[in-house]
Amino acid sequence: MTKQEILDLERANSDKIHLLQEGSFWIAYERSAFRFVRTVKPYKVKKKMIKTVGCEVVSLGFPLKALDGIVSEGGLEIVERTDKRITLRAPDPLTDEDFDLWKAESEVFIPKSKLQPELNPNENAYEMKTPSNAVTSVSGALMVIVHHIRNFSVENSTPMDCMFFVAELKRQIRETYTHNEALL
Repeated sequence: MTKQEILDLERANSDKIHLLQEGSFWIAYERSAFRFVRTVKPYKVKKKMIKTVGCEVVSLGFPLKALDGIVSEGGLEIVERTDKRITLRAPDPLTDEDFDLWKAESEVFIPKSKLQPELNPNENAYEMKTPSNAVTSVSGALMVIVHHIRNFSVENSTPMDCMFFVAELKRQIRETYTHNEALL
């Protein structure tokens, strides 16, 4: 499904939780995420601006293997199941006003990889201490990527956070090395 199709499905959603398989995760968007957090389990949600649909979208995700436990713990009923989608009956219907307020209060997700390292004021390059405590200057773009990797906390991140982090690193590398430059 495209993001627009997902948003259309969610706009018409009055009493269900739709879970869509994306890779090795079940993802709930918009009203489904809202109902999931309020009635099933208080998972952390992410609100991101999606350019293809021109608006912020709220979602949450969990591993495929966790579904059976979540369904049984929450006393949920599966009303429809396909290869890539599961529809659950929500315990209680929630109002659009409640959803709109919740979405407005949700924080926008900013990947840790968007944090910028400090520029050394004496040079036009970033610096990194090597294991021998020497300081080596390398290209600014590569140092930004190295900085992101060094500061990413895998132990405090969800699998989805890690997946988004790697995707962002790949995007930065593609943008940096577009002219067949060698990495090192």
